Amino acid sequence: MRWTSQLVQTRSFWLTALLFITSATPSVAATEPPHAADRPNVMRFLRAYFLHQQDTPDPSVRVAIAFADLNGDRRPDAVVYVSGGGYCGSGGCTTVVLAARGTSYRVVMYAPITFKPVRLLQATTRGWRDIGLISKGELTGDRFEYDEIEESFRGARYRERRSASPIRPGSLPGRTLIAVGDPGTQLYP
Repeated sequence: MRWTSQLVQTRSFWLTALLFITSATPSVAATEPPHAADRPNVMRFLRAYFLHQQDTPDPSVRVAIAFADLNGDRRPDAVVYVSGGGYCGSGGCTTVVLAARGTSYRVVMYAPITFKPVRLLQATTRGWRDIGLISKGELTGDRFEYDEIEESFRGARYRERRSASPIRPGSLPGRTLIAVGDPGTQLYP
């Protein structure tokens, strides 16, 4: 009888623990993508930032936004690829990195001649993750060869880390934040 009583108590304990764990864990269907709540704040910041550079909103401007904690503060920073309007040319389009600051952001990188993909590299500089950008390289025969540029944080902003030889795109360890096929969304609807 005593053995049965201990078995029932043990089973009750584990069932209670399991119930507690499953109720405390949000279901996958109920959770939203990471940092989705920050997207409207980033869009608001970008509209104000780019309107300061232009007189009128350009409906052709599109932004592809990815979030990552770049400096280890557990706050989402934004990496933005801007295309359309005056933000693209023969050398590519513009990539902007926004660091979270209070309820807004500050620009820590503005790179006007880049191509997708934009990558988050494993390397860090001064506590900030490095960013991999694609840049037009050289004309080889009848086509362009592209190089990956490693942007490193240099105190207040990201700066290009010069390499003695071209870096083949995707060869630096990291992951893609903004893919080649990401069309982005209209900045000024």
